[in-house]
Amino acid sequence: MEIIKLLLPCFISVAAIVISGISLYISIINRKNALREHLYKEQLTFFIQLSEMISDIEYLFDDVSFEKTLSEEKDKQIEERIDKLYRYEAKYDMLIPNEKIDNAISEVIIKAYDMHTMLANKKGVVEWKDFEPFNDAYGNLIDEIREFTGVEALSKENQDLYMRQIKNETAEARKSLSNR
Repeated sequence: MEIIKLLLPCFISVAAIVISGISLYISIINRKNALREHLYKEQLTFFIQLSEMISDIEYLFDDVSFEKTLSEEKDKQIEERIDKLYRYEAKYDMLIPNEKIDNAISEVIIKAYDMHTMLANKKGVVEWKDFEPFNDAYGNLIDEIREFTGVEALSKENQDLYMRQIKNETAEARKSLSNR
């Protein structure tokens, strides 16, 4: 009995230390998760804004394709938008998650500059096929972003959740009708 009285405070102290250690570990994990979620949210915001900026350039290219010529106004707009895209990418470079996406963004910017130069120097009619290198680079970037963000997996998960919700609501409705 004496030994139990002597060892009990030791056991309580060890248990308190173990519980404190576990609590500290959980706090560190939760902090990392919060930082990870915040970074991911910032990256998504970056990708959305980047995509909007590239789409604006694409729309201007579409206008030029439709008009079959590059007007002075469109020339100036395209140049400004490409420069803005380049500056945006440089400003938020730290958010780019990997080299594949960084290279894909750079390729879109290079192709946009190339397209602009080609349009400014082109004599004659502008054709849709003239824009294929830019469109291909943009499509590649979108594929890389979708892979990084896991859009397909999240969409599949959302579909599964929705179908489970529909099944549950249907089962509840049937149960409600059968109880009448």
